[in-house]
Amino acid sequence: MFKVAITGNMGSGKTSICRVFELLDVPVFYADKHALKLYSNKDFLKKIAETFGPEILTKDNQLNRQALADIVFKDENKLETLNKLIHPRVFQQFEQWQKRQPHKPYCIQEAAILFETGWHKYFDKTILVYAPEEELTRRVMKRDQVSLQKVKDRLTHQMPQEKKMALADYRLNNDNSQLLIPEVLNLHEEFIHLARQTSTSI
Repeated sequence: MFKVAITGNMGSGKTSICRVFELLDVPVFYADKHALKLYSNKDFLKKIAETFGPEILTKDNQLNRQALADIVFKDENKLETLNKLIHPRVFQQFEQWQKRQPHKPYCIQEAAILFETGWHKYFDKTILVYAPEEELTRRVMKRDQVSLQKVKDRLTHQMPQEKKMALADYRLNNDNSQLLIPEVLNLHEEFIHLARQTSTSI
């Protein structure tokens, strides 16, 4: 199957773009949501608690997301450790999921740290959704109800947008200055065409 990945730093609006693709009947795999589901697995949560300490658990032994975020976004090595625990499992889920979409011309995975993990190498095309840094910060502060400093701490652990622009096949500017739906429609038609070319060449 022809595979497309959509990425973007926090607050870029990549999920909104994915919703448009879904309206076009394109299956979308949300990597971050599947990563969160891992925490409902008792064995996985136990491993996380052993690695980062019992303070990342609530009194009823559920994940305290803010406590975990406070730990990993202040220490690059700890963030890398967490990613190594999560991402192989999520990618395996994606591989299984995409096999269940045999009648679709292409599928999409949304992943926040696509280039950072090297996942982009497994996709036929990549899309970067981006916006000015001030806009990203404003959106995340409003969405997550967190301080400016906490947003800055998180953003420092994501690859700068300029580097992602150089790596991405397509770039969507989501700074609210222009309509993106026409661009998404154009991409949709292009991916269908590329998927058909790929299938006939196999």
